Amino acid sequence: MIYEHEYMRVEFDWLASDQDDFVAYISSAGAGPLPKAAIEAAPLLEDVLDRIRGLTRTGKAIPTAGVLNPRDWLDVAERGFFAYDWSSTSKRYELIAEPSRPLHLHGIPKAELRLLAARIRLPIRLSGAPYIPADLDID
Repeated sequence: MIYEHEYMRVEFDWLASDQDDFVAYISSAGAGPLPKAAIEAAPLLEDVLDRIRGLTRTGKAIPTAGVLNPRDWLDVAERGFFAYDWSSTSKRYELIAEPSRPLHLHGIPKAELRLLAARIRLPIRLSGAPYIPADLDID
């Protein structure tokens, strides 16, 4: 992942999928490292949160960590995405909310969201992952 990039101090949201084809919504909090593929797809990710909110709810959101205003992460988890936010304290992406019914990559009804999530493959399993390490070897 890239630590110094043009999106430092700017909220940057990106999508990824894991080894089991589950999907994640990940927020940089203006400080987290980003995969090269996310930076390259920046114009396509501009309103990704609103596009996810346009999806049908698949289940409930299970809060896993406290943040000041968790609504964004709860909204995406209700739509089947594992929801992570960058923690400047732990220096990793922390799970904020997990879906009660996780969505698989092929189950995303909007093709553009499916393609964005498929673009970045995490070498971990989101199910049961309380965080995404910043030192993952992903593009």
